[in-house]
Amino acid sequence: MNSIAIDITVIETGGAESAELAARLERMKSSQTALRAAYSSLERQAAESLSEFAARLAEARRDAAHERDRADRLEQQLEASDKLVDELRGALVLFKLPSDSRENVIGIVRGAAA
Repeated sequence: MNSIAIDITVIETGGAESAELAARLERMKSSQTALRAAYSSLERQAAESLSEFAARLAEARRDAAHERDRADRLEQQLEASDKLVDELRGALVLFKLPSDSRENVIGIVRGAAA
């Protein structure tokens, strides 16, 4: 914490000037106390705000990680669906062929798989 030091030496001369200086000194001390309290309050508020921000940031990071995982799962499901659609299209093309051509294609595929 920053501190403000006030060093005023009042030389008592017994006059009005001395009383005025003493009053000014008291006002300055009072102001310094108020400033310290305000500074402490602002420091506390800043710490609380920073703590709240850190908590919100951590939550946002967790949410982002969850969404990233969800997107990855959806992408895997989409790839699996695309593969299934391709297989079904191939089966449909094969089904539309005449039976002797179909048998030839099946033989070619089995030969390639072996």
